Amino acid sequence: MVKIVPAEESLVSPHVNEIIDMVEEILIQHDFVDCPLIHLFLPGMYIRKILMPANSWVTSMIHKTTHAFTVLKGSVSVENENDGFLFLEAGYIGITATGTRRILCTHDKDVEWVTFHPLPFITGDENYLSLDDQAKVVEGIEDIILECHVNPRIGGVIKNNVLVKTIDFENKLKQIQ
Repeated sequence: MVKIVPAEESLVSPHVNEIIDMVEEILIQHDFVDCPLIHLFLPGMYIRKILMPANSWVTSMIHKTTHAFTVLKGSVSVENENDGFLFLEAGYIGITATGTRRILCTHDKDVEWVTFHPLPFITGDENYLSLDDQAKVVEGIEDIILECHVNPRIGGVIKNNVLVKTIDFENKLKQIQ
């Protein structure tokens, strides 16, 4: 489980979080799109592919590590604090800096976005685990590579394009009712 980090300890500036939080507040008023993840393990390397449907808006979690990425398929407009607004298409290779949180808008084709995370404890044997065991490994990896930001406007976290409500939000709802 990705650990929740208090806002004052976040790797992302409060201004950027506020802007992306507002975007997420708008996005949750619409149907979420399915953005499946595919995991691959090589000795010393975790590779993560996200599949984003055409004509979709997606926000990322906060990245705790610097790592390479590539757009394998499709085209996407990307907004983040470090680079501003960029148009990226298949074949693009870039670097995600520590502390990056993004807004992504896919265009007329599905997008395949792949990240490469050097992790010395990965052996490659993880590819042969059951899906349940592999999910546990990925959960541990996410603790290392992702920072969890609770969006106060929606009372939860958007993870893999799914809203996960926080316990505090549920308690606040009960107090209001």
